[in-house]
Amino acid sequence: MDFRHLKYFLAVAEHGSLQMAARRLGITQPALTKAIRRIEDSVGVRLFDRHAYGVRLNAYGSAFLKDAQDLDQAFHDAMGRMRSLRRGITGLITIAAGPFWQDAVLPGAIAEMRRLRPDVLIKVMSGADDHLRELLKSRRLAFMLSADHPPALRSEPGLVWENLMVDEYRVIADVGHPLHRCAEISPAQLLDYPWILPPQQGNMVGRLRLLLRSLGLSDPVPSVETESIHLKFNLMRGSDYLSYHAMAHLRAYCPDFIRPIMAPGTAAVRHAGLWKREGMSLGPADLTLIDILKRCCDELSRAEGPGRT
Repeated sequence: MDFRHLKYFLAVAEHGSLQMAARRLGITQPALTKAIRRIEDSVGVRLFDRHAYGVRLNAYGSAFLKDAQDLDQAFHDAMGRMRSLRRGITGLITIAAGPFWQDAVLPGAIAEMRRLRPDVLIKVMSGADDHLRELLKSRRLAFMLSADHPPALRSEPGLVWENLMVDEYRVIADVGHPLHRCAEISPAQLLDYPWILPPQQGNMVGRLRLLLRSLGLSDPVPSVETESIHLKFNLMRGSDYLSYHAMAHLRAYCPDFIRPIMAPGTAAVRHAGLWKREGMSLGPADLTLIDILKRCCDELSRAEGPGRT
């Protein structure tokens, strides 16, 4: 089977239309139809059912879809490795990492890895944690850097959690915020000000809610919801907004206008680490990068800056 035909099959499965898929692929519809028939002849069954508005995968097609995606990804990875070899790259590490890692840890870690192993190509992916864990299980990632997973998730079947850092979440505000001028801060005062928080389903927000409820307080009502750290800090500059943030991340950014508010009972433990596939043997380059990440996490834990008061 021609590997191009797999892409044709995947395009038709995605669009549900031979006409739309042909347009996307830049080929004629008759040529696409002929390619799909060749695939069906190769596997010995029809993969699509035709209907008035296009085509849809039948039971055989649905069963074939996952294998086709894996084959297409494997072919893509193999071609990538060949291109890398031509450029003098002899190793590849594909990892996933969220904003904390990309901002605070990976820049230094990748620079050190580049010094030690300039022959290794490092690919960094982003996305929703659930999706990335599935990629890890399907062997498309070497490992996944993550933060603040509850203990139940650390025993997820097929994956192993390795902790790299223990940190804290704290309430933060601009240095000119009125609460910084208070000799003593009551947690109830925190609800007198507007909040900037990530979407409400996040684990960090859940931690904040539990802490405030344990103090007999209601949930904070955000005035702004955003995943963007840069937007949050820019909005907090010179304003009375409050937010909740990881101290290691804050030290890495080191914004001189943001400081934690030491309200009693509002700090929460935060874990940062990596997911690996259970029973997986990592290669020398993977292990080198993990050792570097551990050192970077240790240095960040000991760093001076906001939150070290």
